Amino acid sequence: MITLYSPSETNPQEMDGQWSAWINDGTCSKTCGGGKQKQERSCTHPSPQNGGRGCSGDSTRSIDCNPQPCKVDGQWSAWINVGSCSKTCGGGTQKQERSCTNPSPQNGGRGCSGDSTRSIDCYSQPCKVDGQWSSWINVGSCSKTCGGGTQKQERSCTNPTPRNGGRGCSGDSTRSIDCNSQPCKVDGQWSDWVNDGSCSKTCGGGKQKQERSCTNPAPRNAGRSCRGDSTRSIDCNSQPCPGACQKRTENAGCVVTIFYSGICKQTAPKFAPCPYEAYIYEDEGNSSQATIRINGTSTVLKEGQSYEKCATFSLTNFTLIVKESFCNLFELENLIG
Repeated sequence: MITLYSPSETNPQEMDGQWSAWINDGTCSKTCGGGKQKQERSCTHPSPQNGGRGCSGDSTRSIDCNPQPCKVDGQWSAWINVGSCSKTCGGGTQKQERSCTNPSPQNGGRGCSGDSTRSIDCYSQPCKVDGQWSSWINVGSCSKTCGGGTQKQERSCTNPTPRNGGRGCSGDSTRSIDCNSQPCKVDGQWSDWVNDGSCSKTCGGGKQKQERSCTNPAPRNAGRSCRGDSTRSIDCNSQPCPGACQKRTENAGCVVTIFYSGICKQTAPKFAPCPYEAYIYEDEGNSSQATIRINGTSTVLKEGQSYEKCATFSLTNFTLIVKESFCNLFELENLIG
């Protein structure tokens, strides 16, 4: 027997949360030599609804970034004498040399600028000699490798040194000069992914085109461009469409309740004897009647009426309750299909 009733007991469908894509939080901790990049994601793709489960796992992580080795510019070693002074007194010359090994240039770094050899004044005998400044020499390195820094320099009153009553040097022995004024190289970095248009479907699983640009920052002054693709396609709107048939079963003793949502078709099982007895509640549309189609003939049942034949019926969002009289005759899957 089949009986119609007014709408009742509608349970909203549960929806479990899903993680969004990982996105960078800030930038890499280093521009070269291996750093760390913090990333984060949120449980909003979609968010859990109607009692659905939240996302499992962490919402933040740290990944490796910028593993390429850092450039090392070459620096001069200290000057060392080659041979001896050309004179024993009265002013001679001393040859000196240095090498670009303190350190040597590495990983595309610049070589040393300047000469690897020089000749300085020297005296050996106790002649009266007025002091003269040596050349300026760098103390340490420039405060910046590019973009304009400062270089400390010093000199000594040794070219020649005053001896035997000669005058000392006048002026300062230290100074600071500008250095490395060339603009710095800037490697390009990707911007965040942004949607291009909308998802190809509103439900049931579609595709979303995304794009990014090499502008965070853009490469400048011969810096490297970004690697990788500027466009991609990701999954979107994976939730089931409202019209798809969804089925949920609850079994309490010998009373079996099946909840259907969407557009569903229910057929009395071929294994069950006629009459096929069940109550049907329709939850949407014209809730006071339902159309049951049997062998090509449609029968309209009003609320409170029943039908005692095997039936195929198509309804939208309804509840089927199987009566107790069938519990001991057939298994559940044979009864309701």
